[in-house]
Amino acid sequence: MSTLDEDDTDGLYAPPRRPKADYHKRNGFAPAFGDDTVTPKKMTEALDTHERALNALVWKARPIPSFEEMEAEVEQVDTTETIQAQIDELKRRHVEELELLYDYHAKEYVQEVIDLARSKDDTQYLEAGVRDPRLAASYSRMDEVFNYTQNLDPHLLPLSTEYSTMRHSYLSRLTELQALLKKTEKEQSSMFPTSIADFHRKPQDLQLRVAKFLTADSRIKQDRMATENGWAWRQIEPLKAELDKNAEFRALLSAMVVGDQFKF
Repeated sequence: MSTLDEDDTDGLYAPPRRPKADYHKRNGFAPAFGDDTVTPKKMTEALDTHERALNALVWKARPIPSFEEMEAEVEQVDTTETIQAQIDELKRRHVEELELLYDYHAKEYVQEVIDLARSKDDTQYLEAGVRDPRLAASYSRMDEVFNYTQNLDPHLLPLSTEYSTMRHSYLSRLTELQALLKKTEKEQSSMFPTSIADFHRKPQDLQLRVAKFLTADSRIKQDRMATENGWAWRQIEPLKAELDKNAEFRALLSAMVVGDQFKF
């Protein structure tokens, strides 16, 4: 006698390989993958999309970096100089890509006009008595359609579409780098100067804080100011060492502190 309940088709002891009734008349498979159907009406759009993809592969092609170059980029610390270099390179590449885009579409337009001229039947230009009026009317309508197409909203034309896509990609990256540059500049401007030359490049309010710190009469005051400004002693030591050897710089700092005390 079988231990299986022959009537239990949906439960725990359902016969193997028999589908559950819950899936009856339901598609248990994912939709089959396939390319979008390209109808004759959408053929031009499909060709333009294909051309844009090929152009992107050619215009944006870059040589594969070596392992040393990739390692150097990963280990590179962002500074205002390195970020500005990235911005300059991004702008240079963008101009280069725009030149390729304009050249390509200029050639495409010239070829389109040539093809249009060659596709016309010269018999339409015969004398009025010989010319087929129906043929002349059809070509007149073709000219109207062509001129209308050239005057369409530029956002509907291939050149403008590619230009807008390219500009969006460029401006997105440029905005990101500019924000990073601004953040880095702010961080660097608040860092303790590492040398006398670096001190003179800092904002005036930071120079005054540094002067008060270096001329403070106790280590306790210096520790408090270092904590308030987020300065580490390893950042402070290089400038402090220069201060000990430069009497002129010490006099400058003292003058700044005294001048601030008598400021109205």
